[in-house]
Amino acid sequence: MGLLIGLLKRSGRKAVGRDYDEILKTKLGHLVIAEDGEEARSIALGEGYPPEMLENYVIYGTPARIKERIIELQDAGVEYLIVNIHAKKEEAMLELFAEEVVKSFS
Repeated sequence: MGLLIGLLKRSGRKAVGRDYDEILKTKLGHLVIAEDGEEARSIALGEGYPPEMLENYVIYGTPARIKERIIELQDAGVEYLIVNIHAKKEEAMLELFAEEVVKSFS
């Protein structure tokens, strides 16, 4: 993530003709949340991403790990997080995300 933000800082100003601070920084990816971290990883791997690329495209893990990842993204300059939730477990994951993660940032 740090590399992406660094590239935006260096090239974004020239490409868009705006100051870096004026650009809205977002992160788009998949969200897989479960009480068990190994279950979350298994579901995330089932999305078809190569294991070595998983961290780039999927925010996955327990509620505590998801909170850590969100804080890491905030620290990297991300202002808005946009996620897709695994369709087959969407309701359960959304409920867990809302109860355990979103409330802690309110």
